[in-house]
Amino acid sequence: MRLAPPLVALALAVVSAAFAPACGSPDEPAVVQTGGGGGSAATPSDAGAEADAEAPPVCAEFGGAYRGEGTCNPGTLTFPWAICVRQTGCEVVIKTNADQTYSGLATAQSMKATTNTPAAETCTGAHVAGLVGLHCSGPAKDESCDGQATPVPLPGATGPCCDLHADACGAGQRCYPVDTESGGVFTACVPDDGALGEGDACKRSAPTAAAVGRDACKKGLYCTDFGTATPDARACRKLCLMDGDCPAGGACFGVGATPWAGACVSTCGLFDEGTCGDGTTCRVVASHDAYGLVWNLRCGAVGAKAAGDGCSQPEECGPALTCVEGRCEPYCDATNACPDGLSCGEYPSRKAEGFGATIGECH
Repeated sequence: MRLAPPLVALALAVVSAAFAPACGSPDEPAVVQTGGGGGSAATPSDAGAEADAEAPPVCAEFGGAYRGEGTCNPGTLTFPWAICVRQTGCEVVIKTNADQTYSGLATAQSMKATTNTPAAETCTGAHVAGLVGLHCSGPAKDESCDGQATPVPLPGATGPCCDLHADACGAGQRCYPVDTESGGVFTACVPDDGALGEGDACKRSAPTAAAVGRDACKKGLYCTDFGTATPDARACRKLCLMDGDCPAGGACFGVGATPWAGACVSTCGLFDEGTCGDGTTCRVVASHDAYGLVWNLRCGAVGAKAAGDGCSQPEECGPALTCVEGRCEPYCDATNACPDGLSCGEYPSRKAEGFGATIGECH
């Protein structure tokens, strides 16, 4: 099953993400061209002569990284925090940290965008006191959200919200997931000055609290602790957008960036501890394939807590255990039953075969 919060909430955050000052001042008159044909200057038309007048749209320029906040009805709907906006002329493509995509137009000081899903949500927004105020509504009756968004600065980076596959950063730059002072992660163009190869040990750091996180990996790689026993044991891994970008036996696990970006890591056998190295155990984590976000398996740090012990995250639990409702509990499948008093809650999957058919967690 795809892992995504309610779409209306996503639409709100996405569209809230974005207005900034217009390309042209709204006080300036629109440029009007009249007449047609040839390269001569336009002149007023005589009575009865054919005249065409077109005013090119004034686009609101708001591409970049944003954080959104607000409220929704019903109250169970929540916002994703991070939104990235790519803009070409008046056309916008909006990506959220929940792997949702929206598209629309931004003209003058307002815009309208719609989700690229069958159950479309529509959002409209406008500048209010320097922020972006907006309203979104879904297909269900009384399903709506209201909120605002503010831009997120990326000191030391250029070209926020770059595409990992498009290589849009140009010579001497690379598209890379960077940390922000506010805690979000966005793709952005940074200097291509790394020398470490795939699999090499690496470190990721930010010189100051306001700087973007950087590493010394080569272009197309990312320094991550995925598959290692401790956060200090990082390695350069291939950046990816989906599982198909990775070598056989690997999958694309998200690094928390907006728009979606991941790192290729080998998968593992959930009930076969021999598939993971010392200090790690096989865990259920979301990766990204043609379906979107799907459950998958990768090695991760193993903790010391036993079944039934309190926990706040899976890494605190021991081998073959995960954190379920604040307690370390076993994974389960058709041949690995849960302890007495617990039932196996299966992880749903849209994959036709393989993982997801029977694997779950005890609760």
